[in-house]
Amino acid sequence: MIDKRIIPLLHLECSVLALLRSASIQLQQRLNKSIQACAIAYLRYAGDLYWFSVSRMKSLA
Repeated sequence: MIDKRIIPLLHLECSVLALLRSASIQLQQRLNKSIQACAIAYLRYAGDLYWFSVSRMKSLA
C-alpha cells in the first residue's frame, strides 16, 4: 500500500518532469531553427563568394 503522503509528491514530480520535457522540446526547436539559420547564412555567403570569384576571374581573363 502506498503511503498517502507520497501521492502529492509523486504528482508534483510528474508535473515537474512534464514541464522539463516541454521546455526541452522548445529548446530543441529553437536550437534547430538557429542551426538552420546559420546554415542558410553560410550557404548564402559561400554562394556570394563563389559568384564574386567567378566574376573576378572573368574580368581578369
